[in-house]
Amino acid sequence: DAISSSPPPLALVMQRHDDLACGHVILAAGVGNDALITQLKDSHIAGVLANGGINVSDELQVLAPDGSPQPHLWALGPPTQFALGDVVGATTTAKQAARLADQLATL
Repeated sequence: DAISSSPPPLALVMQRHDDLACGHVILAAGVGNDALITQLKDSHIAGVLANGGINVSDELQVLAPDGSPQPHLWALGPPTQFALGDVVGATTTAKQAARLADQLATL
């Protein structure tokens, strides 16, 4: 996105740093009491599952409350646990990261 003439579709407001303009965001936060995950749920950016986790598609895209994919927001590792099943260690996260990298390379 750095070489694109159009502005990136997302602006992240960083808690301790300047705002960050970006084209894609990948959440790799924890599943516990994570402030970013809580904010995504509270602001209705991410759909909330009955078990309290965020809704994530099989393609690792974060799903909005209406079930539609958020076009520039993905998750991998622990945030996917409640939607896609137990994430066991680095091997699963590495496989998710490789799958996601392949998807993003086609965008």
